[in-house]
Amino acid sequence: MKEGRLFMKKFFTVILLISALVMGATAATQIIDVPTAYTLGQNNGEVWIWTNINYFNVKAAYSPLKNLDGAISIYGHQNLFYGSAEVKWQFLEETSSAPAVALGLGNDVLFGVVSKNIGPKGLAGHAGLGAGRVAPIFAGIDYILPTSGKAPKVTLLAEINNSLNFGASVDVTPALKLLVALKGFDDFNVGGVLKFKF
Repeated sequence: MKEGRLFMKKFFTVILLISALVMGATAATQIIDVPTAYTLGQNNGEVWIWTNINYFNVKAAYSPLKNLDGAISIYGHQNLFYGSAEVKWQFLEETSSAPAVALGLGNDVLFGVVSKNIGPKGLAGHAGLGAGRVAPIFAGIDYILPTSGKAPKVTLLAEINNSLNFGASVDVTPALKLLVALKGFDDFNVGGVLKFKF
C-alpha cells in the first residue's frame, strides 16, 4: 500500500514538472466524469489524473483528426487495475444557434451528447444518453468565473451521472489544470489535466 502511494506521488511530481514545459489544447472534453460534445482539436492531447487516495484514474486522449478524439484509461485501486479505450466523434460543431453533437464508443461506454454555450458568457450546458460507465441520462454545466488581469481561469463544475457531483478547476498554466471534486456528497477527489500539442 505504501509503495502504491509512493508511486502516485512520484507520478504526480513528474506530471507537474513536464507541464511547465508544455503548451496545449483548450477544449473542455469532460466535466468531472461526464463527457462533453467538444473535442480537443487536431494534434492536441491531454492527460487526466483523478484520485481519492484509495482509487485512481489516468486517462490519455489525443486528437489525430479534426473532431475525432481517441483515449485510453487505466484505473483501479491498490494492486487491481483495469483498462479501457474509447473514441469520440463530434459530427456537428457548435454554432450560435445549434449545439455541438458527439458520439462516443468504447469497451466500457457508449454515449451521445450535446453541448452548448448558454446564458451568461462562460456558461456551458451538456446533456446526453449513455450506457456503461455513464448513466442512461446524464447532464452537467460548467461556468468560467469572470476574472481580471492575470488571475488564473477558475471554472465551477456540476454534473449528474449516477450521482450528483460538484467541483472546481483552476488553470495554473496554459498546459496545467488542477481540479477538486465531491462525488456523491461523500467521495472527495483531486486531480489534474496536462495538455499537450504535437
